[in-house]
Amino acid sequence: MVALHLDRDTRPAGGNSCRLRLAKPFAGANQTGFHFPLIDGTEVLVGFHDGDPDRPFIAHVMHNARAPDVIVNDQRWLSRNVLRTQSNNTLQMEDWDNEQHIKLATEHGKSQLTLGHSVNRKREKRGAGFELRTDMKGAIRAGQGLFLSADAQPLANGRHLDMKAALGQLQVALAQAQGLAQAASVAKAEIADLKAENEWLKNSVNELKEAVMLLSSPEGIALATPDRVSVAAGCDVNIATSAGFNVNAQRNASVAASDTLSLFAHNGGAKLFAARGKVLVQAQSDAMELVAQKDMHLTSASGTLIANAANGVVLHGGGTAYVKVSGDNVEIGGAGNLILKIIGIDKSGPGSLSMPLPKFEQTTIGHDEHFILSDRLTGLPAANRPYRIQLADGQVIEGVTSGTGATSLKAGDIAQGMTLLTKKSTEA
Repeated sequence: MVALHLDRDTRPAGGNSCRLRLAKPFAGANQTGFHFPLIDGTEVLVGFHDGDPDRPFIAHVMHNARAPDVIVNDQRWLSRNVLRTQSNNTLQMEDWDNEQHIKLATEHGKSQLTLGHSVNRKREKRGAGFELRTDMKGAIRAGQGLFLSADAQPLANGRHLDMKAALGQLQVALAQAQGLAQAASVAKAEIADLKAENEWLKNSVNELKEAVMLLSSPEGIALATPDRVSVAAGCDVNIATSAGFNVNAQRNASVAASDTLSLFAHNGGAKLFAARGKVLVQAQSDAMELVAQKDMHLTSASGTLIANAANGVVLHGGGTAYVKVSGDNVEIGGAGNLILKIIGIDKSGPGSLSMPLPKFEQTTIGHDEHFILSDRLTGLPAANRPYRIQLADGQVIEGVTSGTGATSLKAGDIAQGMTLLTKKSTEA
């Protein structure tokens, strides 16, 4: 409805004219469209089809003193293109030399995407590049994988998944780790499964062949938070560095392994210090070996050195001589001489000393591995297959198996029984 100048009578809202169509630069059913609704008080120019006064339409929309243009001469009339709604949803494109940018913004949560030159409300420079920001929650999601990189690609040349720099760094670190693994293997230390790591880089990470995330930066990566950091992996976690690896904790530092814990140093030796408090080393269900190629020193600077064993203590010096303490007896033997360099020997009646031995409580950790589906015909893992499993309590679990056929269920979850409901030809 339009209030026409030629009609000076006061009329109720909606009674000023017939309904007028708005001429748009783009229109058409199921084709291009262009929709910016007019609000009350907007000045328009009215045209007439073929000069027929009974067929008016809105030909143009005008600014005036009450509703000035958002872009005026001092605001770069010739360089800036702006689409803005009444709620300040904005698409802004700037062509000013060295300050080109595109900004897509909404006032809801102050959510913005800025490409190129970035300024604030006062046109003061905030930075350059791109910024995606919001005062609310944000998410970045890529169903086939995500590559985040700070490696330069000048003038946008090259493929968008060019990850040679990142993979090269990973392969260098992997090669160095393999060298250490070989040395550790010679020393009978446990080694990492680097073959599986190499296959994963080749078949999954490279060019995002699977839905993985790769993070790369030529000058370093920093993570900081005043709260906790949590890292979880369903398979191995491998960390390799070409220099030092440092872990510092202002409170406790703990390492726990369900199977084997192995520490190996190739050149510089190994050191364990406690500035305060006790150092306790125990093999709670098996033997312990302390072996050195050269001298071994056991020293108590201000206390007593005690050797205590349930089945006896044997001292052996490399030849035939030995001292054996077992039960109530002390045995000294050898093919050579017994030399005593003392002032005297005081022999008295029998004596005894009883020392308690430690007792260890044994625990068992269940290896609750993921339940794996396999193909009925081939016996191979059913990778990337949808499944529906009903547990004994009636609960139905749905999902998609991993690349190794693993489901979200653990072996303990199906201990009371389960039923496979998927229509795929898979079975446990």
